[in-house]
Amino acid sequence: MAVEKMKMMNIVAHQDHLDQILRRIVLMENVHLIDAVTEIDDSNFTLNMLEENLEEIINMCMIKPYRTDKSFKRIQEELEELMVLMDIPRQVKRTYFEEDYSYGDVEEEIDTIFTHFKDINHRKERLEKELEILKNFQVVGGLKGLDVDMKALYKMKHFTMKLGTMKKENRNKFTMNYENVSAAAMHIGAFKDEEAYLIISPTALETETVRILKSVYFTEIKILPSYLGPVPDMIEKIEMRIQEIERDLSDLKTQIKESEEKFAQSIACCYSRTVMEQAVAELKEKTAFTNNFFYLSGWVGEGDKEIIKEALEDVGYNIIIGFKEIGETSKTHIPPTKLKNNRVLKPFELLVEMYGTPSYTEVDPTVFLGLTYMLLFGAMFGDLGQGLVLYLAGLFMTRRRSDNLYGAILSRLGISSMVFGLLYDSVFGYEHIISHFVAQVTGIEEAAEYFFLRPIENINTVLMSSIVIGLVLLFISFGYSVFNKMKVGDIQEGLFGRNGLAGLTLYASLLAMILGRFVIETNLFAGVFKGLILVSIASIVFREPLANFMKGHRPLHHASVGEYYVESGFDILETLLSMLSNSISFIRVGAFALNHVGLFIAFHTMASIIGSLAGDISMFIIGNIIVIFLEGLIVFIQGLRLVYYELFSKYYTGEGIPFVPASVNINSQP
Repeated sequence: MAVEKMKMMNIVAHQDHLDQILRRIVLMENVHLIDAVTEIDDSNFTLNMLEENLEEIINMCMIKPYRTDKSFKRIQEELEELMVLMDIPRQVKRTYFEEDYSYGDVEEEIDTIFTHFKDINHRKERLEKELEILKNFQVVGGLKGLDVDMKALYKMKHFTMKLGTMKKENRNKFTMNYENVSAAAMHIGAFKDEEAYLIISPTALETETVRILKSVYFTEIKILPSYLGPVPDMIEKIEMRIQEIERDLSDLKTQIKESEEKFAQSIACCYSRTVMEQAVAELKEKTAFTNNFFYLSGWVGEGDKEIIKEALEDVGYNIIIGFKEIGETSKTHIPPTKLKNNRVLKPFELLVEMYGTPSYTEVDPTVFLGLTYMLLFGAMFGDLGQGLVLYLAGLFMTRRRSDNLYGAILSRLGISSMVFGLLYDSVFGYEHIISHFVAQVTGIEEAAEYFFLRPIENINTVLMSSIVIGLVLLFISFGYSVFNKMKVGDIQEGLFGRNGLAGLTLYASLLAMILGRFVIETNLFAGVFKGLILVSIASIVFREPLANFMKGHRPLHHASVGEYYVESGFDILETLLSMLSNSISFIRVGAFALNHVGLFIAFHTMASIIGSLAGDISMFIIGNIIVIFLEGLIVFIQGLRLVYYELFSKYYTGEGIPFVPASVNINSQP
């Protein structure tokens, strides 16, 4: 439960092994790659001066970055079209990387399958388009009672023929303005929920006719000259062609179905390997090259060192893998931060990273944050029934997606709420139910009462307890701060800073002075505490010159003396105010615990006013929904605020570099 210790890894191998090594790095998901060219330029990339490494060392003088103009756009588009057609899920599976492969073969396979499907799809789309036109042209069926040759009408020299439809409401508008229509309009019946018309207009007046038809939203149907003739012959010819197209489409769909069964797995495999190749291409940009060799640099966790070595050394010949301690690298190198926590507290890494990634030299605050946040949330939202609802909701979210950290956090907060609900004797807002059950089981009603702390009956106790909890947490935060600062040798802030040892002494002495007002024994040491307060204030004011004096640095002040002490004076005032506000801020924990009960008193009162079973049930449901969603959200935010602003501000900077391993989204298959 800490920041994992890092090592710098350097790899040199022949270019023949580059793709395979990078694929294995991606699959292991435990290497944070950095720019190898920069490492070599800064002389941080070192090899043992052994005879077998001679060629690799000599080649380092001809180093160059990776350059390529390779694009995956065409392959991506082809894969996307094929996967949509076959309804193949976009999953990257580990099984497709178990054997070596050439990505050139993958591209060739994608092109072959795509060409096959493109031909079938082209024929299918062409037939579907023709079928749609023919089905629209079936509107001529409304003319079957007429003995007319449509071909003759269509070929008239001075007249134009149109077929089309309009909605019923527009038909009325059209018929009411017949005298203004510069064409002969024949209603030929209903067609697809609209009214069909045959329009014949003089060619000279076609523009006017088109304008009028547009005003009634006339939808023109394409006339197919090859099908024109006597109406009965047209209908028969159209129906025969429709049947023929439907048979051809059925055959094509069968071909597509068979092709899908044949190529689905190949497409899924090609998709996985294409995603991998894209990841590899990105990593190559951090790789250094010579004519024959490539060079890789990256950070790895100390625990992964042997795993990585075993996984990469058996790829092929002449693979050199070296590891360096952080002390052996340049001081400008800041290792990335890789957090290492157990399953219970790991989801709270999300809340830590929302504030900022811990520095490599900082203590991982995840454990403290996780335990503190669960404590504060449970204390503010203590209810056995509602906590169970939160737990089940979080469980449901993680069941749907195992990597849903919000669901994991919610389930843990639900457990905390349930624990405090037992303490508060509260189930879905009803008190005395748990205590009554305990009394029945134990048979001792008085003894059962000692196990419970009902907030509304113990207001002072609840409020004072919340302040005491806050003071304990603040002291732990001071301890974290001192440890973090001294760990990196920052004695200015670690010993004399407002959040260092001097600040801790000042805070403890002020609390002791306040306590002395109520406890006589403590008041006897008032002189000692006053002296500690003065020394602490002086240490904070003179922290920079004191630290520089101890280190032997000159000058003692980084700026003008006057500016420094004016700034320090205001800093002391801010320190005293923040200590006061930090301490009092935790009273909200007790306030929300009381508010939680108060809301249900209001709902119980409304239920009694209604005075019916239906009223009781409705208020019970509405009350719990409002409390769970609205108050639950507020408590979630307030708990986070206490952790971030009252505690993190004391000891946590969050200025680290996150450990980002080379990876793809793998859905492992056995």
